[in-house]
Amino acid sequence: TPIVAIVCLAIWASALTLTGTFDQLTTLIIFVDITIDLVAAASIFVLRRSMPQMRRPYRTPWYPVIPILYVVTLAWLIITTLRTSPLEALGGLAILAIGLPVYWYYRRSPTRIPVGGD
Repeated sequence: TPIVAIVCLAIWASALTLTGTFDQLTTLIIFVDITIDLVAAASIFVLRRSMPQMRRPYRTPWYPVIPILYVVTLAWLIITTLRTSPLEALGGLAILAIGLPVYWYYRRSPTRIPVGGD
């Protein structure tokens, strides 16, 4: 059992619970989720351009219309959240920014994190 991760998550969840209302917390978390979804959805265009020869077992119906509509919708949700709840949105961006050093560390590290019992 990843006891350290569970304890850290419990401490983090407790801190979040004590510092905001339910609406603030859900706005913050949904904003982070939508931002990550936007980056993931936009990556389809980058990957198709940078790796055109790669085999694609799944094709997106009506490409590029559907992915463009999805990205535009997510961008609209992000802009709306920034306008209506700027404090929560900036808090969500801060949470994402806190994770960047960890990402950069593990990206440069020669040892990889074991996944799925490797």
